[in-house]
Amino acid sequence: MRRPRSSPATTRTPPRYGGHTVGVPPTDRPAASHAADGALPPEPTIVCVDCGGTAHLLTAPREAGEWYAGDIVSYRCTDCRDRWDIQLPPA
Repeated sequence: MRRPRSSPATTRTPPRYGGHTVGVPPTDRPAASHAADGALPPEPTIVCVDCGGTAHLLTAPREAGEWYAGDIVSYRCTDCRDRWDIQLPPA
């Protein structure tokens, strides 16, 4: 098995989360004290649409413990093991 050529150099992309570079605070989002962009916290469990089992929350809140409208939260069903990704609505 051959290795890829070293020329040209491989393009490296910065790690990103939610459209922003990790470790760099976003400049287009208001401060955490502004509730206008906030969202209600997601439920810890939901009912699985496929099998009717219990799906548990996988996603943790941001470092400040805040949830924002538009955040994607993930759930995993304990019965059928399906994963559900849900976008949080505005508060």
